[in-house]
Amino acid sequence: MVDKQINNLYSDTTTIRRNPDNKNYHVEIYLFLIILFLTYLTIFYNYLLFHTIAELFSIVIGGGIFIICWNSRKRIDNSFFLVIGVSFLYVGFLDLIHSLAYPGMEIFPDYDTNLAAQFWIAARYTQSGSFLFASIVINKKIKINNLIIFYTIITFLLLVLIFSKAFPDCFIEGTGLTPFKIISEYIIDFLLFITIFIIYKRRILFERKIYLTLLYSIVFTIIAEVSFTLYVHAYGIPNLIGHIFKIISFFFLYKAIINIGLENPINLLFRKLKLSEKNLIAKASDLEKANILLKEAELRYRTTFEQSPDSIVILDPKTLKGVEFNDAICNILGYSREEFAKLKVPDYDANEDIEDTKIHIDKVLKEGRNDFETKFLTKNGEIKDIYVIAKVINLGGKTYLQSICRDITERKIAESKIRDLARFPSENPYPVFRLRKEGVIYANKIARSIFNMQNSTQNPKILEETISKVIKTQKLEQIELKLNNKVFSFVITPVKGENYLNVYGLDITKRKQAETKLQQLVSTVSHELRTPITVLLMSLDFLRKNKDNLQTEVETNLMDGIDRNVTLLHKLADDILMISRIDEKRVDIDWIEYNPLEIINNILTLMEPIGKEKNLNFKIEIDKNLILKGDPKRIDQIFRIFIDNAIKYSKANSTIEINSFDNYKGKYNLDGNNGVLFQFKDTGKGISEDELPHIFERFYRSSNVSEIPGTGLGLSIAKELIELHKGEVFVESELDKGSTFNIFFPRLNHSEK
Repeated sequence: MVDKQINNLYSDTTTIRRNPDNKNYHVEIYLFLIILFLTYLTIFYNYLLFHTIAELFSIVIGGGIFIICWNSRKRIDNSFFLVIGVSFLYVGFLDLIHSLAYPGMEIFPDYDTNLAAQFWIAARYTQSGSFLFASIVINKKIKINNLIIFYTIITFLLLVLIFSKAFPDCFIEGTGLTPFKIISEYIIDFLLFITIFIIYKRRILFERKIYLTLLYSIVFTIIAEVSFTLYVHAYGIPNLIGHIFKIISFFFLYKAIINIGLENPINLLFRKLKLSEKNLIAKASDLEKANILLKEAELRYRTTFEQSPDSIVILDPKTLKGVEFNDAICNILGYSREEFAKLKVPDYDANEDIEDTKIHIDKVLKEGRNDFETKFLTKNGEIKDIYVIAKVINLGGKTYLQSICRDITERKIAESKIRDLARFPSENPYPVFRLRKEGVIYANKIARSIFNMQNSTQNPKILEETISKVIKTQKLEQIELKLNNKVFSFVITPVKGENYLNVYGLDITKRKQAETKLQQLVSTVSHELRTPITVLLMSLDFLRKNKDNLQTEVETNLMDGIDRNVTLLHKLADDILMISRIDEKRVDIDWIEYNPLEIINNILTLMEPIGKEKNLNFKIEIDKNLILKGDPKRIDQIFRIFIDNAIKYSKANSTIEINSFDNYKGKYNLDGNNGVLFQFKDTGKGISEDELPHIFERFYRSSNVSEIPGTGLGLSIAKELIELHKGEVFVESELDKGSTFNIFFPRLNHSEK
């Protein structure tokens, strides 16, 4: 009768065990067999790939076992799982070194196959010894910190012994396995047989499924170790078979500790408690004492239920409300217990309404279990990511749903950041790649393109010297390279604690062009300023020293020279200011109507004195009714530059023609747009054929006009302002016969401005 009461007390925690989800279990087995078969197929492509996958399988599972153990350390009463959890972190680490040392990996070039075999034996001794130790101390209290210190020391000693070559040889090239390696494999199997015997004697301390799955794992490990006594080559058939059995053994270990532990955390937590209570009640001499023990057990269960870090809710599938729940769910959602008791699932599940919830519950009732991710809406409106493990349980003859809810919001945020970081190199518009001394590990698209790495993993030869320097000094280096008509700056930096380098590239072509322009500007301005300033200084010095006996004609000439050079400096300053504003894109165009003839007439009026000095004649053929849209101030600058040049470079007593052609469709209208062509024609000095391509360059002046004052910026400014009006400028010229500048302005609608 007492046993029946205890069984009823724990019925809610054992229902899951008595009603396993056989369908999901079989699906996992089939999926594992498919993965195992696909892994086997990789040997036909590359045995080293097969070995790496096989070892990674055990390394990942070893790490997972440790993570489960670490996060459950405060609730684990069974020291068996504590020892296994800590030890497999170090077993996984030794397997990782074994995998990196395997023939063909070329990670440790000064070592041969013996290094991989030594780490294999070290890992298996650690694994088998840990199984035996865990089975012996199963009922004893062990501090996890002591375990970590112990295994850290052991692992460090193994590393020192192996890399110092003090560890016994396990494999000799050309001969095969050493006696020490073969004998060690049998010793390892013997330790595992003892472990099986001890676990069998203490099987009552394990859930039946966990106990059987552990035995399967150990048995397959024994078979694997036997296979590893038979090979004579690292890529041999016995080696292949041994690794397949190792994968199978770790799969059952995964099922025993990670999978079952996550699926049924309540059973693992209360297994020892249940056994303890049964033993106590079996020893009770009367029903009254048994009732007391029952109350104590119920109190312990309630305490554990309430103190669980996971939120636990027992749901009534009909009302969709929680009939029982712990404080953790209230803390997540921000409700009091009284408030939460009144809520239905759709009140806080942000992904479901009532109909969705009913469909979901029907699915769980039908299949017995469902694990899924959802989002909970808290009382203050915050959205949290939640992982839910929902199972059917039976309490007092009624069916309920037990939901274990875990807040995974921080994990989801971290995963999102990792995905963003993972995407960054591939999406980066600049070259990014990672490399070792042996070659490139990863390169994004643009890096592969500019270094032509599409079909090669070889490090770019142009970077080899810098790469070697960074590897040697472990200090970052920066280098500029011209590649594919572009200039790139590369930062090559070592990654602390890793054996690779990261290379980050930046396209600095525009910056270098700007620097070149700046240097050219500074150089040219310095040169252009030197002549007028020198003239001014000399003239002023002469005036100061000879002011008392200076002739009127000489004084007049000096003052004229000072005036010309001051005007030249003023013009140069204005032109440089305009160039600066153009480069910084600070020239705004005010699109309003203007009359070209009025602008040209105003310019000619101001320049009339200069024209009269050379007795120039102006022939203007522009329709007085012609109206265009643009910035009158900038158009004035453009026309002034071409008229000023025509006057300066024309011969005395010659004619300057200024014409316009509306609706022009000739060769200077490249796109066939509706527009106007303006033509400025002189019969002056002209420009040689070889100098024509350069006349719009900044500070460029033809060789035949050096005696005429000028800054060399006028035509470049005019061209920039014409292009801001969406126009184009063309020149025709013949040396000593004159030049014709043709400017085409299209008529633009509002959207094209």
